[in-house]
This record gives sequence, structure tokens and C-alpha cells, in this order.
Amino acid sequence: MVIVDNSEAFHRKTPTSLTDQLYLSAYIALSWQVLVELGITCVINATLELPTMANQKHDAMQIAVEDRVASKLHVYFDLVADKIHSVHRSGGKVMCYCRAGMSRSASLCIAYFMRYRGCLLYTSPSPRDATLSRMP
Repeated sequence: MVIVDNSEAFHRKTPTSLTDQLYLSAYIALSWQVLVELGITCVINATLELPTMANQKHDAMQIAVEDRVASKLHVYFDLVADKIHSVHRSGGKVMCYCRAGMSRSASLCIAYFMRYRGCLLYTSPSPRDATLSRMP
């Protein structure tokens, strides 16, 4: 029997593997040991307030954006998606993180999946759309 822990507490202390080459994490779950064990070659820090967890062996990128609704994270979507894709093509592994690993860094990973993996963002149809689709 496999027990899966999807609790917020688990994800705050353990990086999540999105693919074999892309990991998502909260800052608190990162350590040099974790980066080495996972074979991370590129670190993307999606915070303004936290230091970049990287050394000379890591390619690093900091996306200095505050965790606020008014922040313009979208201006970095293509830049980060291209970086993740480039690292993947070279055989490397990427760790993308922010303070909680749920908003900024997750949004950047979603942008990568949409641009390079063909994932689409679906929204619920509005009642108006449903009405229009039933019209003759």
C-alpha cells in the first residue's frame, strides 16, 4: 500500500517533482543537500525577499517579484519558460521556488507547461456561454 501525503505541511518541507527535470518547492524545504541529491543544475528564485539558494555549480535566476496580487509576474512567463526549456534540452534539472512554493513559483512552472508542453488553461464557461451554445 502506498500512502500519499498531499498536506500543505508535507509540501512545505519537501520539494515536489513536476517532471523528471523540474521541481517546485517552498524556500523552507531547500538545502544544499536537497539540491545535490536531486541533481539540480539550475535554480529559479521567484522572490524579491529571499536569497538565491545556489552556488558556483548552479545556473541561477532571480525573478524579483513580491507576493502580491498587483505584482506583474506575467512579464516573466516567457523568460522563465524559455530558461526551463533550455535547461531541460541540455539534460539539466531545475528547482523553482518561492516563499511557500504555491503561488509565484507555481505560476512560473504553469507558464512553462503551457508554452512547451501544450497544456491549456481552461476556465469554467459562464452562464451566458452555456445559453449561447444552446441557441439554434
